[in-house]
Amino acid sequence: MHDSICSLRAGKEELSMRRIKRVFFWMLFLGFTVAGCGAVGPLDNGEEFYLIVPIPPGISYEISGDFYTPQPGGPTDSGLHEGIDYDVPEGTPIIASAPGVVIEAGELGATGKRVLIQHTNNFRTNYGHLGSIQVANNQEVSRGQRIGFSGNIPGFQGNPHIHFGLYRDSQAIDPQPYFR
Repeated sequence: MHDSICSLRAGKEELSMRRIKRVFFWMLFLGFTVAGCGAVGPLDNGEEFYLIVPIPPGISYEISGDFYTPQPGGPTDSGLHEGIDYDVPEGTPIIASAPGVVIEAGELGATGKRVLIQHTNNFRTNYGHLGSIQVANNQEVSRGQRIGFSGNIPGFQGNPHIHFGLYRDSQAIDPQPYFR
């Protein structure tokens, strides 16, 4: 028996992507959680891309918005949510989920400050609703490096939170399967 879906990739024998997707589907359908697993299979360059939660270990948080959960009055016309919202107190350190280069760090209109990091194989991570930023454009960052602190955006509905998004080739994708 496997401890988790992550254990299915053992030794040199990996399950096919089709079979792993099928296992993920049935685990979700049956109510199992798959959060915490790394990416499935190697990237184009042979490396494995994975994420860590953008909140440092030992700090509690709640997920208040899942990827593509309909959000009343959400940021897009369709009301869909292209990321995960982590409820954290104002001033909570926020860390880089993977190594990369900061391609944007600054104000993002009425939603506060944000950091956008470019990773290998056209992956990007977006950290929104920051109160302050600790990195600069073109700066290399390592996995787990502090990039800023959470903020409380005036006039924004809900609790203070961080919006975390994952993109590949400019397409929003669900980050959950990439967490370790």
